[in-house]
Order: sequence, then structure tokens, then C-alpha cells
Amino acid sequence: MKRLFPLCIVLSALIAGCTPPGTTRPGQDRGGEQPASPKRVTIAMVGEPRTLNYTVEGSQPGGTATNAPTLLVNSRMADVYRGTVTGPMLATRIPTVENGQWVVGADGAMQMTWNLRQDVYWHDGTKFTANDLLFAAQLGQDKDIPALRDAAYANVSSLDAPDPYTLVSRWRQPYILADSFLGDLEPIPKHLLEAVYQQDKANVLSDPHFNTDFVGTGPYRLIKWDRGSSMTFAAFDQYALGRPRIDNLELKFILDAELILAGALAGTIDVTVGPRLSLDLGDQANHNWQDGQAVAQTTTWVALFPQFVDPIPAVLADVRFRKALMLGTNRPQLTDVLVYGLSPVPDNYLAPGDPLYKDTLSSAVRYPYDPVQAAQMIESLGYAKGVDGFYSSGGQRLSAEIRTTAGDDLKSKLLLSLADGWKQIGIEAPTVEIPRQLSDNLEYRVTRPAFELIRQPDDFTAGGLRRFKGSEAALPSNNYNGQNRTRYQNLELDSLIDRYVTTIAMSDRVELARQMVHILTDQLPIMGMIYSGESTFIANRLVNVTADRGTRNVHEWDVK
Repeated sequence: MKRLFPLCIVLSALIAGCTPPGTTRPGQDRGGEQPASPKRVTIAMVGEPRTLNYTVEGSQPGGTATNAPTLLVNSRMADVYRGTVTGPMLATRIPTVENGQWVVGADGAMQMTWNLRQDVYWHDGTKFTANDLLFAAQLGQDKDIPALRDAAYANVSSLDAPDPYTLVSRWRQPYILADSFLGDLEPIPKHLLEAVYQQDKANVLSDPHFNTDFVGTGPYRLIKWDRGSSMTFAAFDQYALGRPRIDNLELKFILDAELILAGALAGTIDVTVGPRLSLDLGDQANHNWQDGQAVAQTTTWVALFPQFVDPIPAVLADVRFRKALMLGTNRPQLTDVLVYGLSPVPDNYLAPGDPLYKDTLSSAVRYPYDPVQAAQMIESLGYAKGVDGFYSSGGQRLSAEIRTTAGDDLKSKLLLSLADGWKQIGIEAPTVEIPRQLSDNLEYRVTRPAFELIRQPDDFTAGGLRRFKGSEAALPSNNYNGQNRTRYQNLELDSLIDRYVTTIAMSDRVELARQMVHILTDQLPIMGMIYSGESTFIANRLVNVTADRGTRNVHEWDVK
């Protein structure tokens, strides 16, 4: 298939703001001049967020795989992308060892100081202060609110605000992700939610201020949320980094990707956000959309999450079976067919764009396509192939169910391709597409019999490492809220993670990363299938919208 679009990294999302129709923007009505018409942009995404707090949204299965809506309405202290801090936002600068705001003591204890801008306001006009961040941290440390909890707080000995615009954190030991962790902390308005938290903490996340009445610090204000349909936003005049250049934004939720393409061609959709538009759809857009383009991108991988607690079949708990599945899956062909060969086969746990990818690749256990060796490994586990072509043992056919959430074209195609490929080597693989109404059912998702196919970043950020910690296992005791959704537990890996995040010297950290990569690729707690390939639609009339920035610079977006 001919491809006319460039390869980029992920575009998360987009735009806009509004002033009511017929009103003027500041500085535009001079000397009786005719005010300019409000600038409007329409965005589309596949799926709908449950909340505008992305920490909550991303903490549970079924959440949207983009933080684009959140970044429209709630800015953080820093611009953080996949664990890398690129610059200040609500802070005046990023703490570093060089500027003296990140101090590591001789005993390993750390102190980090953040200075906040003094011109930041919540959307209701209230001044934003360090006390709001202390409140967010208080909720994040509360074991009764697991959706906001972060394991990084275990390293924090204290958080203080000596004045309204200074946040001082003290750490028991070195923590290399301290800047990205605090820099990406989502502000929560203390003046609106403290009383709710004190009176009914169990239901605080259900409060309208987390949803339909959301109040943030970002470039846009939420004006209206029509559930199942759209959100509308208005430019926030008092945004600290400057009033957005686009006035009105409508974010439409459309489950059928073909309808998004139709909207772009009809001129009713300007841009898309999120990960679920296929390369095929992008190719169609580039052949037919004269007023815009589709930008191709490879992002995170799509991986199989095995079940490690009472799996069905029980042999799934044996790493030899998982290795046989890796060897028996034609991942090079899947990459060629589903993402046009735009990315390599996932041989390393870390993605090719990760700074540690090359340094750790030699430690990764690789699984070239080898169905003969796969068959030998399965037979060594006591299975024999019958006349029907399927393996069985004790009269029980070898069967491993694969699930994935509905509404994602790439995952749906991969789901069927995996099932067909496993059938060819003698393994039955029933498929289930999880409907929207079950996508946020934690118990249903976590207690799957065998596999779920999931889009997930493959990195060593704080969030990425939580997926493997034994203490994060999603169990009945924590209402299935843990971030480790395979429930895999490995004490050696836990120890390596703890050492990795507290190791300052890069050479030592790289060695720890190599050891983690070896365990992850050898024991296969997560089984990478392909890197996702997807398209983002961008109308030609948009300015300053790029695939590598997404909504992180949304206040700078404009229209021609």
C-alpha cells in the first residue's frame, strides 16, 4: 500500500478555547473596528474519558489511552513526556543539581525545591498556590484512594510549603524520577475539594469537580460535557503562559473511526487525538483529504498481558509455554501487515526511541519466529497433537483465551491474527472483545482466564515500573486497583526496581536496566507483539500543531 505520510512520534491531542459568539477578544475592538470572529476548532477522538484527571483515568483498565483532554484544562509544574522533563510550566524553572534546587546529601537523602509562578489562577479565579499541590499529594498518599496513589511517595519523608509559591520535598534516599514525578503532579483545587475529602473520602473522585464541573489551571475551561457526545471548552483569559490563540474548542467522542474520516473529508473535523486511528485510515485520508493530512506514527507497543493468578490453562504459569507462544507467533509478519513494517519487532522490553534501548538490547532474550521449536517446547510440557490438529493433554484441548477492548481497530485486527496464528500451530484461542460497559470493571478485566491484549508504554518511568512491582498486584484485598494487572511477582525484579530508581550514577543505572530487561524478556510477564502504528489527522488550516508536541503547547496553536 502506498504511503504518502511521514513517520512521526505520537500526537496526543489538541486545542482550543472560546469566547461566547458575538463577543470580542481582548485587544481586538479598537477604534470601532469590526471584532474578529471567534476562532473555532473541532477535535475528534475514539472513546470518551471518564474524568478529566488523567491520574485517575489512567489508573484503571478501560481508560482512554491519551491525556489530551486533561492537558487542555489542567497544567502541571513542568512539561513531562514519558518521564522526560522538557521545561517549566507553572514553575519558574526545573530543579537541577546545577541550579542548587536539587540537593543530594552525603547520606543519600535529597531535597528538591520548586518555585511556582505567582500569576497562576484556577478557572474560578482563585489563586493557585503550593497548598494545592500539597493537597494533591495528600490525596496521592492516601491508601484509601488507590486511583491517585503512587509508589514514589514511599521515598518522600516530607512535603512543605514555606510560602505560597514554594514547594519543598525531602526524600529519604536518592530518587532519579523525582523531577518528573513532582513536575507531572496534577494540581487539585484545595478550596473546592478539601471539605469533600474530609467528609466523604471514599467518594471524593465521584465529585463533579473531577468531571462535569472540572476546575483546572490549564489554557481552557470546560464549558459543557455532553456524556456520550462531546465536550466544549473556552479559552482561559488568565492562563499563566498566555491566553490561547484559539477561542472555541469542541471535542467529539466518536467510536467509529470511519465516521471520523468522513467528518474530516466533510470539513466538520479539524484534528484527531488519541491512538486509535489506523494506518489504513490515514492512507485513505491522504488520498482523499485535500484540506488536511494524516501523520503516521509509531508509539507504544501492543502486548499480551498473561494471567499469573489461577490461569486457565494452568500451563500458562510455566514460562516455557509463554516462550513457546513467542516463538510460534510470526511477529515479523504481523509488523509488516498491520503497521507496514514502519517499526522493528519488539525484541527489547524498552522501545527503540528510549535512551536506554541500545544499552540494554544485548541483555534482551529474543524470540525469532520458529514454529518448529515452539512445537517441541509445547510437546515437552506433556501435550500431543491430535488428528484435529490441536494439542491436548488428558483429553483436554489446549486453549488460551485472548481478550481486548472493543473500538480499537489495530487491536481488533491483531486479536484475530493472533488467534489464527495460534490455531495454525495447534492452540485454540477464543477471542473476546470487551464491550464499553465492561471496560472499567476492574474485577472482570483483572481476573481474565489467560490473556488481554493491551496498548501500554514500555519504559522505565515511575508508572511503567509500577506494573511489575509485587506490592502493586491487583488483588481482591485492594479491590483490584493495583497497577500490576498481570499479578506477576518477582522479588529479584522488585529489588532491581528499588535500586534503579535510587541510583544516581548513570553507569550503575544502565547495568540495573540491563538486568531488568533480561528478567522481563526471559520470564515474559508481558509479551510484546508489535509496536502500534496509527494516524493523526491535522487540517491544513491549523498552525503550530505537530505530532511531537500534541496538546502540551496547545495555548500556542492557531488557525490560518
